[in-house]
Amino acid sequence: MAINLPTVLNAIQDFRTDLQSQSYQVSTGVGVTSANVVLSSQLWDDNVAHVTSVSSNISEPATASSYDSSTKTLTITGLTANTTRTLTVQYKTAALDDYTAAEDFIKHVPTVYVFGLIGLAMAIMVGAFLRG
Repeated sequence: MAINLPTVLNAIQDFRTDLQSQSYQVSTGVGVTSANVVLSSQLWDDNVAHVTSVSSNISEPATASSYDSSTKTLTITGLTANTTRTLTVQYKTAALDDYTAAEDFIKHVPTVYVFGLIGLAMAIMVGAFLRG
């Protein structure tokens, strides 16, 4: 069961989130290597780590660097200066906003899982001790 913990945690995150994809036409000026795009949905957990990919139709190392949750603005860095490109951003959003009871339940499943593992280990040790 403990070996499955990372798989269980990933499955729970996948259940709690939806993957969104949006494309943007972005131009950078001379000496400018970053740009801001406004996401249509709130980034899950307001965390830039939940931007799963940023791709460009030209060869450049575009990456998401920061996020402003009040305006849903994502800053993309690593862009080539003085160029127009199409950026495609994939990111996770909350899937259970309309189902608060499900969200409240599912976010506690990892804790219950860990306590279940601890309880199972303790039951095995007590059983072994009582058998002598």
